[in-house]
Amino acid sequence: TILGMAMAVPIIWIVVRREQLRPSAGMFSIIIPAAVPWASIAVSASLISDPGMARLVSLASFAVFLIGIWSNVYVLTIGFAIWASGVFVLLTAIDGLPWPDVISAMPASILGILPIGALLFVNSRRYAKVSESMSAISREIARENARSTASAEVQKSFAHLLQDNADLIDDIVKKGYLDEQSRREILIMDARLRAAIFVDTLVSGGLSALASDVVSGAAERNTPINVRAIQSSDDCRPVSSAVAQKLISMAVNTHGEIPTIYGFTNGAVDHLVLGVDVSAANRAGLSLGDSVEIGDVTLTVESDDDPQREVHRCLIHIERPFVEATDAGARVEQADLLR
Repeated sequence: TILGMAMAVPIIWIVVRREQLRPSAGMFSIIIPAAVPWASIAVSASLISDPGMARLVSLASFAVFLIGIWSNVYVLTIGFAIWASGVFVLLTAIDGLPWPDVISAMPASILGILPIGALLFVNSRRYAKVSESMSAISREIARENARSTASAEVQKSFAHLLQDNADLIDDIVKKGYLDEQSRREILIMDARLRAAIFVDTLVSGGLSALASDVVSGAAERNTPINVRAIQSSDDCRPVSSAVAQKLISMAVNTHGEIPTIYGFTNGAVDHLVLGVDVSAANRAGLSLGDSVEIGDVTLTVESDDDPQREVHRCLIHIERPFVEATDAGARVEQADLLR
């Protein structure tokens, strides 16, 4: 009874879940029915003489077959080898068993169930392929929904930015004059608009996204940045937030000439350059000629001296070799996951 219940558990699981067993799970499950003949050797002679024991050994062969075809051919072969060897030992080691006819009928029974087994095998493989296809379709639908939602958010954000720009112009017109704060707000709005135009948050690379974050972070601190062209590869790996915070702090601490930011790629390495005062770099713990690594980017402090400038300037040069996605779909999926 205990062995019968133990065999029933994996079979019921297979029927209910209708999932192909992993090799490890299949091997674990098939051991139970395959070991029935070996367990029969250990019981008393009175139990062996019971015809029910012969039926249990026969039933075990069908359980081995069912679990094996729902797993793979290797599990099926090993399971039947264990079961058959146990039956052979049982028949040769114990004389006078009253149920050899039941055992001898098993090959015919197995041959009779082979068409059903083949049908189950084909259906299980077809079911696995259909399930995999449905999973791929579900992932694609989820990815497209995420892209649609992100695109709507980008459009909404850009519309708000344009509205803020219109409100700023309207306020200046109402005042009738342009004071220093209004000039600063215009420069900040110009930086935000340029960054929004150059950087597509859905597919732009990590250094482009970093430039957008620096412009936004500086704008929140009432600091404008002169945004030039921003270009990068499609490498969407995010840059450490510590890099953005360091660049923002240097931009905010730059006085006189406003900071400048631009980005480009040379086909192998992405570059982002921020022009700030040397004193601002010193406050961030950097000096001319320094080269430090933060995460997967290299930050180098280069001189940008101009005799006509009253304040010494430097260029904070960010470099990162890019990893190109194998196809457009991979780039989209990578961007969806990281944005």
